[in-house]
Amino acid sequence: MLGPLKVTIGGKTAVFRTDALRVLLAYLAAHQGTPQRRDTLAGLLSPDRPDKEALTYLRNRLTRLRKVIGDDTAVSPYLEIDRKQITLRTGNDIVTDVMQFEQCLATVETHPHRQLAGCPTCLAQLQTAVDRVRGDLLAGLNFPSNTWEAWLVAQREHIQQRALEAMTHLREAQMALGAWTAVLDIAQRQLRLEPWLESAHRAMMQAHTFLGDRTSALAQFEQCQQRLWDELGVEPEDETHQLRQQIFDNALFYAGADIPDNLPLPTGQFFGREAEQTQLLQRLVNPNYRLITLIGTGGIGKTRLSIEVGKQVKTSFPDGVWFVPLDAIQGGTEQIKIAIGEAVGLGQEGKQLPGDQVLAILRDKQMLLILANSEVALDDIAFIPEWLRRAPQIA
Repeated sequence: MLGPLKVTIGGKTAVFRTDALRVLLAYLAAHQGTPQRRDTLAGLLSPDRPDKEALTYLRNRLTRLRKVIGDDTAVSPYLEIDRKQITLRTGNDIVTDVMQFEQCLATVETHPHRQLAGCPTCLAQLQTAVDRVRGDLLAGLNFPSNTWEAWLVAQREHIQQRALEAMTHLREAQMALGAWTAVLDIAQRQLRLEPWLESAHRAMMQAHTFLGDRTSALAQFEQCQQRLWDELGVEPEDETHQLRQQIFDNALFYAGADIPDNLPLPTGQFFGREAEQTQLLQRLVNPNYRLITLIGTGGIGKTRLSIEVGKQVKTSFPDGVWFVPLDAIQGGTEQIKIAIGEAVGLGQEGKQLPGDQVLAILRDKQMLLILANSEVALDDIAFIPEWLRRAPQIA
């Protein structure tokens, strides 16, 4: 439905002889699981016929539709029909791309994460949603009914805005990750839906530049300028002009997701622990999990696991991922606080910051602290819950 209507049943493409059958099925599919009144459907298909004739026409079209989709012979009929209403039932055997699209977006909207770019679950869901969009909703399905046309226009606008928003979120996340080939693909999809979308033109200009193709980047500006003038009679925004000038002057540089860390360099390749890695990764990108303890006997690889996952979640912590080996610290609670400050780069050479000053500076930071070998200093790190309360974006 997100493009020309295509219906597949048992691996075979259904063939509809008339647009009336396509319209009837498409409307029921768009309202899957919700009963539709017969008089509403009759008015959709036959807005100019008297009510009795319109209902008769609907009944005839419904009979033909059931034969086309095999509903009349199905073990579990797809359509639930009574004298007043018709419903396309829900079920795992009835899947629409519109439903998949909305489910993916709902997952992203309700899934907790610190930063979208650092959440593999949501990036995958957004990519799936974007991939479902093949064009305008029910492209090419024109039917001589004002009721149908009004409904279709409204639904197309709704889906298009949802798709553009999803693409924008995904594009910005990929830009943060420096995935410029993916940025190009997403921006191109956006421009197919809305050719005058300047943010997409700018994204393409940046992507071409950082992929080493300044000529295409400057050509993209010309295309943007022409499209805006032809469609809207306006010039590009100042931001777009400024970006073009930066590219022309070869003065556009990618700062990148240069997130600091002090993670130790690995001494060898890390193998195994896939389940633990996945679980720990899912917890760390979720802002509801801020104090996580790895439990196990000494030497089984807790520290190495935390370092490996720390690398993977850096995008979720813009102010850095910091490793603090507690077994190397002598002197109790205050020294641990000071050591945390030193690990994250606070203080000047030869001068240590007191623990309270460290906390005051970290209060607004988004960072991950990996306190290794905490079992040797359990009493001395009792302050951690209070620090987490007073610095709400630290984990």
